[in-house]
Amino acid sequence: MTPEIAGGTAARGTHIGALLAALSALCWGTATIMSKGALSGFPPLALLTIQLAASVIFLWTSLMLRGVSLPGWRDGLRLAWLGLLEPGLAYVLSLVGAALFLAKASPRCNSRAARSPSALSP
Repeated sequence: MTPEIAGGTAARGTHIGALLAALSALCWGTATIMSKGALSGFPPLALLTIQLAASVIFLWTSLMLRGVSLPGWRDGLRLAWLGLLEPGLAYVLSLVGAALFLAKASPRCNSRAARSPSALSP
């Protein structure tokens, strides 16, 4: 057994990985809740454009600051097609669905029967 593994370096890496995975799930869940709140002020496609533009700017800036070589325009556009399915189409459907759900659910949520606990009992 090497001293690094025996000393806990591998265990520390595992703990950091688990912490980062939990942080990622927390960020994703929080973003979903914040998106639902933002739909009251923005149409779904405008909100999607704002969110994706902010994430692209952040990620490209992070890559440039770390000195990672960026692909050329041709390769970048070829790779961008992959983003149409996962963040693009999936986010469009989830934001439009959330907007439709909020529009249909809000009158029921404000009604007296929906607020009354006795309305749920048989």
